[in-house]
Amino acid sequence: MPIEDRGTATRAASSVRHRIPAPSHLLVLRENTAWNTLQNDHLAANDDHVSRSEGSAVNGAAPFSRRRHDSSNSAQARRIIVCADDFGMSKAINEGILALARKGRLSAVSCLTTTPFFREDAHRLNTLDVDVGVHLNFTEPGLHPETSRPLPRLIARTYARTLSLARLCAQIERQLDAFEATLGHRPHFVDGHQHVHHLPQIREALIGILRQRYGDDLPWVRSSRPGLLAGLPFSFKAKAHIIGALGAHRFARQAYVAGLHTNRSLLGVYDFRGGITGYVRLLLTWLNNADDGDLLMCHPALASADDDAFSAQRNAEFTVLNDDSFPASLLRKGLRLARRP
Repeated sequence: MPIEDRGTATRAASSVRHRIPAPSHLLVLRENTAWNTLQNDHLAANDDHVSRSEGSAVNGAAPFSRRRHDSSNSAQARRIIVCADDFGMSKAINEGILALARKGRLSAVSCLTTTPFFREDAHRLNTLDVDVGVHLNFTEPGLHPETSRPLPRLIARTYARTLSLARLCAQIERQLDAFEATLGHRPHFVDGHQHVHHLPQIREALIGILRQRYGDDLPWVRSSRPGLLAGLPFSFKAKAHIIGALGAHRFARQAYVAGLHTNRSLLGVYDFRGGITGYVRLLLTWLNNADDGDLLMCHPALASADDDAFSAQRNAEFTVLNDDSFPASLLRKGLRLARRP
């Protein structure tokens, strides 16, 4: 969603409905069969269906075995990183992410570091039990129009290797500098808005800069290799594989050689439609498919005055993740939130 210049933070804040949905409102999820009925359908096929051959190896990674887990034994639980993207894009997004992090629904937050909304609210992340990282941006013109370009054009330029290396490195350094100046420490991890961090030129520049800046105290980086896609619509499977084919596999290999840790694979790719019921259905499928070390990306936000489909779906994600059925589903499916991979 393009970032608009909303002026002062005060004016922006007035457009956000800061009130978290009351428990009585959250009960509507259960009464409307969004959680209970859909979850019962999925629980019947929870761990058995993910043992199929699709899980024997993922995108060139080492083979793994999927095991049934006793949810009562946390030591046996599969670790999953739940990462909220786009902190700093708007006040509604910031407040939604902060609310979820306070309730323990997230384990990582990825930040657009050159916005006034980031500078205003980022210090509040330091008190929360989450990894906080840089969400590298090269496509949103509202942040730095001198280097931003539409994603298709950026992909073409990186594959033709026609980007200015000096300007590319300067922009990466600028976003890392902004993070450190605001939060007072290095990022715990780095990823990319619209997965730009794994594109040619950008991935080599990023890995080199991280090695030079942080030495042996390296942040981890996000791998966008698709995880298990069982039970998902064909279009979402195709989108996940396209993301992987654009550079995720090469980036994961280069990161490994450079000594950078990554998550195992990525969950959460969809078309940003479907409302609450659609997101519950997808979330339960992603949780069923999750293996140890996977990362589930999400894009939650409080409701805002922005009247567009992206804002409405962000709020749907928030409503689902804010519901008490989400941590209950993690427990029943033998999963636990984790930070660093």
